[in-house]
Amino acid sequence: FMKGNILEDEVIKKIAEKHGATPAQISLAWNMQRGVAVIPKTTTIERIKENFDALDVKLDNEDIEEINNLDCNRRLFDPE
Repeated sequence: FMKGNILEDEVIKKIAEKHGATPAQISLAWNMQRGVAVIPKTTTIERIKENFDALDVKLDNEDIEEINNLDCNRRLFDPE
């Protein structure tokens, strides 16, 4: 987000730390909880496992609101 890589965003990092997850898992969980079908691109077994583990990350309303309020200056898919 914020004219850069979402994985480097401080809000995403804070939420990741709160959930014992990686920033990538937070990004995946946020999208999946919004009803977005996510297809991550990787060929690394470790990353594939990490991506599947994002299914176990349950963001609360506060987390989702914080991410929704990020000024990312990018177009994002809105399933609504």
